[in-house]
Amino acid sequence: MFKKFALVGLFSAITAVSSGAQLSSVGYDVDLKQGIARLDLGGGALDLGLGFLLDGRGKTDRGAKNNNFAFSVSGFYLHPLGESDKLAMKLAAGGIFNFPQNDDADKSLAAFVGLQPEITLLEKLIVTTRFGIKADIVPDFIMQSSGQGIGITGGASFRIKTN
Repeated sequence: MFKKFALVGLFSAITAVSSGAQLSSVGYDVDLKQGIARLDLGGGALDLGLGFLLDGRGKTDRGAKNNNFAFSVSGFYLHPLGESDKLAMKLAAGGIFNFPQNDDADKSLAAFVGLQPEITLLEKLIVTTRFGIKADIVPDFIMQSSGQGIGITGGASFRIKTN
């Protein structure tokens, strides 16, 4: 089942890119610990994220060193709700997939719906945060409020415009 969700997400991203989506910005999502790319789709946008973790501190049962590797993928469709010169409000809906390579760890799938305000600080620097409802679907169903803290050293994500 999990592989089907991954294939649907990959197919959606390929379809968006092939349908004339334009890369408008790149950045880093602090909450998800992922590099992100924004593709403009005309009326809306698509934020695609990719992150990884390599932990060389892992040990096997026999004490041998085991490098644990995991990666995560996310995709959010953004629908504009309002925009001014420096502030934009978007409705965000999407999913987050986590794929640990360790067989003992659970793979996870979560869905998110909420708001994503964005502030343009400089001509090409955009700071954003996300808050709303997150539902963990796999391995166990959990629904909760979700949001990023906003702080000087971390919490808000950033993007840099490419055009």
